[in-house]
Amino acid sequence: MNARTVIIVIAIVVGLWALLPVLAPQQGPVLSTWPGGSAGTSPVIRGAAERQPAPDSAQTVAAIDQYLSGLTTSGQFSGAVLVAKNGAVVIARGYGAADAAGSVPNSPETRFRLASISKQFTAMAIMQLVDRGQIGLDTPACEYLDSCPAAWQRITVRHLLSHTSGLPNFTDFGSYEATMAQPTTPEDLVARFRDQPLLNEPGAVYRYINSGYVLLGVIVERVGGTNYGEYLDEHVFGPLGMRESGYDLGGAGVAQGFDAPGLPCAVLHASTLFASGGLYSSVRDLYRWDQALYTSALLPDDLRAQMFTPQAGSYGFGWIITQRGGQRSVEHPGLMSGAATQIVRLPEAGATVIVLSNLYTANVEAIASQLVALTLDDGG
Repeated sequence: MNARTVIIVIAIVVGLWALLPVLAPQQGPVLSTWPGGSAGTSPVIRGAAERQPAPDSAQTVAAIDQYLSGLTTSGQFSGAVLVAKNGAVVIARGYGAADAAGSVPNSPETRFRLASISKQFTAMAIMQLVDRGQIGLDTPACEYLDSCPAAWQRITVRHLLSHTSGLPNFTDFGSYEATMAQPTTPEDLVARFRDQPLLNEPGAVYRYINSGYVLLGVIVERVGGTNYGEYLDEHVFGPLGMRESGYDLGGAGVAQGFDAPGLPCAVLHASTLFASGGLYSSVRDLYRWDQALYTSALLPDDLRAQMFTPQAGSYGFGWIITQRGGQRSVEHPGLMSGAATQIVRLPEAGATVIVLSNLYTANVEAIASQLVALTLDDGG
């Protein structure tokens, strides 16, 4: 157990949450259409904003709020959630604080680091380039990269998207934690694992890693002709009106992260995760993203369906395909210093649960599961 872990455990035990005042839940405004968006930009998003929750959802809202308020009071949650069903937002609220002083309440518009939820946006960027004929899913990734080692010649773009490349995970290296606060470049990240041997033959084994999505980010930059953050701004965030989303290079305007209640985390520079986990967003913006994924606003139906089709095990392209409450679920978690995140989409049930926390120890998986259960049980 390293020193950082010991500090986190001690902080939890002694209950330092008293240093972070518990704030009242913050109810955000009704989701609005992106100013300046055309009628064809994202009609489903506009419709969702105008629809009101069913009358019987009031009981669900009360149950969700009571549950999350209790977790916040006991130091087990700080962040924001959004739950939607049948095209209407059931609840969108913030809990706890977005700063160390406890003076800025979390809200549905608070920007949180997404951690590995970022991967689905990287996958979308790649699929858009596939749609334009600039990338082939089963083409060797080295065709879009410089100076590929011989071992990488058999790795395809599909392998990178589905975590079957065989690459080692650079964030597991002992040097990663020591350097995570220092800004870096995509080229430097690639250099960290370029000369490491593959862990298995490409395509043979599913092994969740960050290295593959770093390479995908490099491909987006090389083929897309701009840097990773600017590509997403132009082709994803801008068209959807996701004004609280972006590539977090400086950390400005992003909720202060905590490794444990009352213990601000060491700063992790987003460039050390790049396209595998360096984005930020709000629950409002992620709902815009969720609703757009039911349309062809960003990608044709056939290519979008491939993102949600398991390639190896239960992983598609940036998404995990599984079951919750007897319903097909398309989802992804994220975890990094000072952030724990989860997005769950239940397409057949028309339900969405988004949980973004600035508390590393928040059990967002358990929280999401409880919110899904409450949402599916509301009878709406």
